[in-house]
Amino acid sequence: MRLLKKDDAVNELLNSCNRVGEAYLFGGLVRDALLGSAGVFGDVDIFVSGPLDADFVESISRVHRRTNFGGMRLVVGRYDVDIWELSKSHAFRFERGSQRNIGGLLSTVCFSTDAVAVSLVSGKILADRRFNETMKSRIFGFVSKPNLLEVLQVVRVARIFVKNGVRPGLDVSKYFVDGVNEFGVDQLISAEKKWKGRRLLDKRTVQVVDEYCRGSLSSGFVLDEPWFGDGVLFPSESG
Repeated sequence: MRLLKKDDAVNELLNSCNRVGEAYLFGGLVRDALLGSAGVFGDVDIFVSGPLDADFVESISRVHRRTNFGGMRLVVGRYDVDIWELSKSHAFRFERGSQRNIGGLLSTVCFSTDAVAVSLVSGKILADRRFNETMKSRIFGFVSKPNLLEVLQVVRVARIFVKNGVRPGLDVSKYFVDGVNEFGVDQLISAEKKWKGRRLLDKRTVQVVDEYCRGSLSSGFVLDEPWFGDGVLFPSESG
């Protein structure tokens, strides 16, 4: 959070948002900061409790476009920023039972690792209980499981495992194994191109994650330690 506020353009954006509501940091940046991950970041997800001043936001962004989920994609200072109004969150269109508040948003994320947000005013951390359980156990599970196998979510299982050092629970392990069976290793590696920065997945890494998940499933419990062979645990992450 301090790094963001040191960027004059980002700080100007946050001040504008906080005049009409409260801005919150959300998504992978928060997950990586709290669960642990080496490397730099460039993508920032922010939701705002009040209305966005679209004209002002566009004026301080080098590039801007409307997204298909009702928010805006900006380039502000050194960062790519996705920003949207909380009440218009894309997830609320599909999770009809969810309340249109922060707790409701956190209940719509796919994995427990993402059920957390940080106020960019007070620094207060707002977390779903399942995120807190993941912090304690270092095991992650589903919050809102996809109805179908989705290749990007299968890839995310491996990335979270490798990048953050948290182990997939049995339900997530089964989802990953089913994904490998459905899509194949090569397609998972290719799908990772969606993410910026250094790639985490290669054939060896995906195979080891797959072996680990299958081992947990055959044992009936989450294995104590990931095994990447030859004494190697997790590749370093720089992006």
